[in-house]
Amino acid sequence: MDMSELLRFAGAVSSATGGDTSKMDRLRDEMNAAAEERKKNEAQMSGRAAGEASRSVGADALEMTAGAQPYSYQYTRAMRAMGAPSGDRYGPMADDLERSKLGAAVVSRVEPDGMRVVDIPGLTMANTAAIGQLARERADQRSQGEDALHRLQRDKASQDYAAASSNLQTQIDRLRNRYAGGGVY
Repeated sequence: MDMSELLRFAGAVSSATGGDTSKMDRLRDEMNAAAEERKKNEAQMSGRAAGEASRSVGADALEMTAGAQPYSYQYTRAMRAMGAPSGDRYGPMADDLERSKLGAAVVSRVEPDGMRVVDIPGLTMANTAAIGQLARERADQRSQGEDALHRLQRDKASQDYAAASSNLQTQIDRLRNRYAGGGVY
């Protein structure tokens, strides 16, 4: 942000607060708090929160998605009364997700009845990890397939050269035999 943009922003804040410095101070505090919260969330999402080292969970993500069966379902009246949407819903059941390490991390129980609830943003991140793992595995398989194809093409070219060389030698031998003794090759 250059100086002119900063001045325009400061003018907009002053105008919005009516020049009231206490309102401007509160707004500044709220903006600082939001910035701190964003930094904390970014650090947690990058695996650096509280000194944690990030690790690849691609295999865990694949295990979770492999065990998640697709279902069509509707929430009960009691759940709709608590704010759940009506109509057909599609996706995995919390029970299936809980069978894997990563899936269990995105399922929680709601008291007092112990009903399981899926953390949708958490599941979205886990699904993204699974998609990334599948993409990496596909790229590795494609690379291995291309390497195998190049080896086959090289081997085929070597066999073709050997066959052509043998065929050429046979033709040369025939010509020598045909014109042997005549001095003409």
